[in-house]
Amino acid sequence: MKFRKQLTLLLTMTGLGLLSHGTAFAETRTELWTKESHDYGAKLPYLRYEAEEGVGSDAVLKHSTTYDETEMEASNQSYVQLTKEDSSLRFTLKKAANAMTLRFTMPENASGELEISVERNGELLGKKTLELDNSSAWQYVKENDVFDEKIAGSHSRFRFDERHFLLENDNKELMELEEGDVLTIRRTDKKADELGIDFIELEEAPEAKGAPSNSISITDAPYSAVPNDGQDDSKAFLDALKDADKENKTLYIPVGTFDFDRKLVISATDMRITGAGIWHTQLHFTSEEQAGGGIEFLDSSSNVEMDNLYMDSELKSRFHQEANYKGIAGVLGENSKLHDLWLEHFECGIWVGDYVEADKMKYTKNLTVSNSRIRNNFADGVNFAQGTKNSKVQNSNIRGNGDDGLATFASKAIVKIKEKVNGVERVRYIHTKSKPAENNAFLNNTVELTWRAAGIALHGGANHCIEGNLVKDITSGSGLRVSTVFPGYNFDDNQNISIKRNLLIQTGTDNDFYGNALASIHFEKLYGEMKKIQVTDNRLINSPHGKYSANFYIPEEGTTEITLRNNEVKNIDLEPMLAEEEKNFVPLSEEEKLAEEQKKEEELKKAEEQKKAAEQQAKHEGEQSGHDGALNIELHDQEEIPVTANFKLYWFSGETEENGRTVRYWVKKLEGIHLDESMEYSLEDGTKVFNFTPDDIPEYIPISGTAFEEDYYYEGEDWIRWESPEGVQYVKIRYWSPKEA
Repeated sequence: MKFRKQLTLLLTMTGLGLLSHGTAFAETRTELWTKESHDYGAKLPYLRYEAEEGVGSDAVLKHSTTYDETEMEASNQSYVQLTKEDSSLRFTLKKAANAMTLRFTMPENASGELEISVERNGELLGKKTLELDNSSAWQYVKENDVFDEKIAGSHSRFRFDERHFLLENDNKELMELEEGDVLTIRRTDKKADELGIDFIELEEAPEAKGAPSNSISITDAPYSAVPNDGQDDSKAFLDALKDADKENKTLYIPVGTFDFDRKLVISATDMRITGAGIWHTQLHFTSEEQAGGGIEFLDSSSNVEMDNLYMDSELKSRFHQEANYKGIAGVLGENSKLHDLWLEHFECGIWVGDYVEADKMKYTKNLTVSNSRIRNNFADGVNFAQGTKNSKVQNSNIRGNGDDGLATFASKAIVKIKEKVNGVERVRYIHTKSKPAENNAFLNNTVELTWRAAGIALHGGANHCIEGNLVKDITSGSGLRVSTVFPGYNFDDNQNISIKRNLLIQTGTDNDFYGNALASIHFEKLYGEMKKIQVTDNRLINSPHGKYSANFYIPEEGTTEITLRNNEVKNIDLEPMLAEEEKNFVPLSEEEKLAEEQKKEEELKKAEEQKKAAEQQAKHEGEQSGHDGALNIELHDQEEIPVTANFKLYWFSGETEENGRTVRYWVKKLEGIHLDESMEYSLEDGTKVFNFTPDDIPEYIPISGTAFEEDYYYEGEDWIRWESPEGVQYVKIRYWSPKEA
């Protein structure tokens, strides 16, 4: 069994004295964030229209900042629910457009249908029918694992997905929209499933690019790939690539969708692979199998340019985090450029690194990823790993990914290799011993709506730079993360890591899937120390869980190794804007309100019944639960509880059988304790000590009038984090059971 060590100490410095309370100075939240984010993030050609900016008919504006609610995965934690057939959402265009991206949510395994219509001066310009399903979405996170199906204790995530398309009417004629046109999204299916709209993005897609001079097209003879025919084009692509590489020509993929039923493992040197544009050329990988698709560059590749393509896949699973199905992976040698790409629905968008024995290791240097859209993948957006150096991601949108949006990773990887020896398949493990990642940079990107882990993360390495980025709506992790939680080089050779002039809006979480609250900027160490890290001149807006957090003590002003300087915190009251937005939506009827209330009451009743059953089971197991050969695990930190522990201090939370042994799960009763300033405490070496009984619902014991040694048995003690009126404190809880009369 694998267990992740829980954060041993979480320090969140709210910086309350630095909070400035602004007033609403814009008509909508979108306008507010546009003004605040000027000069931060990527500059890309689309204009976003948040659903709450629209006008609804039989539509409901949903907003919540409660952990695990669907709204928390939405931009601004708000979306609009189209409640039934003919529910609609209407926008007035602020800019000309002919292409659209739609972000939406539906329950798992649901489908729906929308009609998109455009009016100009009251007259219909055209309509487009859009079929929706969420077959690429929905995952379930439990601590360090991600599952395809919901299991006990898991959290639903990846509940939003996207579709993008040219605004062609049902006759396949392109509609050229103008400022002032009215675009309406109307629900046309009769299903009862929820269908929610988060936002749309509209832009003017450029015309398709023709074949460059001195190029080979995969549709040329003898390759003869045929677009949009649903047939495998792998051989045509690989044969054309081989000839283009040999003849020093560009490989061109023209307009249309080209299908591939396998991973394209390629070698390319001093060449360009290009398409007709992200709106016109699609590379679609049809396999759902592990390692079934994507492009992997062999370590003989170098000086590659790849651009103007859209890539996606039919991957539906992370395969217990071993999918090995990246959009682009492998080694790109020196001076390669990936730009104007759109990658989604892979395990990771781009993962750079070689995974072979140390003496065979090759490295990527001076790679640039730019002007790209890397979205809705199961894990990282972009990860520079295995000694990648002098490489950067710039001016790109990284959205809706299921692990760090952008990361550089100085690991010492251990790799499982499957091979056949004399016809017999065997598995062996190698230690790659790659060099550390160095001098990598993430510059002027927009990283948003990551549904697991951080917006941007540095997992070791040296001399990296994170600057000018907009990180927004990261509610299951921190906005920026610096860590040594993986074995590797960590920051041993670092001379200067610079994290400066970034804007973080609505980042941080009250539960990192281990029960820990993380602030907008989080530091975590396990395998090594933090060294020479500069965090300066960043702006943090509406950070609900504070500015900095760490699993070790770090003062507000930083340490000798971590510089924290001039990081501005701003808190803006959004309630007036929300109130104005709600005026554009029809409220729930009394019957709908009653149905929602009844549903919540039923859920609460069910939860209470489950709790009582668990308590009865815990009583049945008694204090000897640890002595019957079972393995006892604390549910949240996944650490083994010794048999000598006092199980009165835990709630029983169920059991399983694994390899013939009973595994029992327990939750600390600390989680049922809530402190307030009226409670009495004692001071021991400057630490506050509060007293409680270890009952199923722990009861506070006042100091006044209590003879602890005479009337109570001492049961044990533990630490708890308390957000007191004086600030965040770590205090001690001491448990006592009354002696029988």
